[in-house]
Amino acid sequence: MDRPKLFVDYASEDENVAGLISEGLRTGLGIDVFFAPWLLPGEDWVSAIEKALQEAQHVAVFLSKLSVNKEWPTAERNAALNKAIKKKAQLIPVYLGINTDQAPVLLQPFVPVYVNPDASDAVEKAVNEIGAAVYGKSKKPFLGPLPAFVQTPRVVPSGISRTQIDDAVLEILFRKGMGQPRFHVDFDAVEREAREREIPIPALDESMEALKEQGLISFERAIFGGAIHSVRIETHTVEAYSRKAVSDYPARKRRMLSALLGGPDPRTSTSAELIEHTGEEPWLVGHVLRDAERQGYLKLQPVYVGYEFYSVHSISVHLKRLLQDPNSDIYSSEATEEHEEGPTTGESFSLWGQVAMKGSVKFWTTAARRSCPC
Repeated sequence: MDRPKLFVDYASEDENVAGLISEGLRTGLGIDVFFAPWLLPGEDWVSAIEKALQEAQHVAVFLSKLSVNKEWPTAERNAALNKAIKKKAQLIPVYLGINTDQAPVLLQPFVPVYVNPDASDAVEKAVNEIGAAVYGKSKKPFLGPLPAFVQTPRVVPSGISRTQIDDAVLEILFRKGMGQPRFHVDFDAVEREAREREIPIPALDESMEALKEQGLISFERAIFGGAIHSVRIETHTVEAYSRKAVSDYPARKRRMLSALLGGPDPRTSTSAELIEHTGEEPWLVGHVLRDAERQGYLKLQPVYVGYEFYSVHSISVHLKRLLQDPNSDIYSSEATEEHEEGPTTGESFSLWGQVAMKGSVKFWTTAARRSCPC
């Protein structure tokens, strides 16, 4: 993953504390910090500062009573403020022994990091708070599950049929969703491919509604029944498709989840570490973790740094026991049945087979599994 770039704006009076915090952010949290004193002899420092400011996604502005009105830090601060107003960078004020009222008026709307330079843990606290801002780590507690009395399982009638166009649309959605955060798909891209496949737009629209009614996807239309903007493929839908379309999926899923528990290898606690440890694609790692959370096996804390990123918490004992048993089925904690009776060989079956849902229980025909061209 690309490292987040942070520019440090400071005055010479605050160089010591700003340098210690910059070093902690770079060495402890992996943030690509630009701190002017680290330039080498002979470097054009004006060009280097200009380039670093242009590339920075985050700017930490250090302010103290001595530095608040100094000319050069003010110039850098104004450039950072301009980027922040244009949504091109995150501005993080760092107040060194001052309060908001003593800061420049245009910086006061931004939530600051307060640093007491005399405190023994000042640097550590500042590093943690700035790092949390850069990586988007929320201070909010985990959002718990809904209480039982408001959970109403959706029942989809088993008689709903699915057409070949529905199956083609599902396949397009899945491919477009791979690599997208939480399988959110730009519907314009789906519509373009549907036209290339000569799928009539009215038929595409009907298929989208049918798939939504069956709980496989979700989307919202513009006001008064207008165009579809963004589509999300439900996690259980991605799981079902992955079982059929992703090669060696059971073993790969078990390997990813096992890496969370440690064993002979170092324990992973984030999706980024899991990607590096297993070599799997980010979209597949993200899905496996979301599906495990859906089944109550673990808790995820989302973080966004360029692409979807999670930290993993509260791994359940049930998952640990499932993974310790080489014969256990880690696909789902939900009941699954395969019906041996089905159409004869000559009958046509889609990739997805005939699906009937009762609450969260899904029934897949064996004939459909055998016919899968994946």
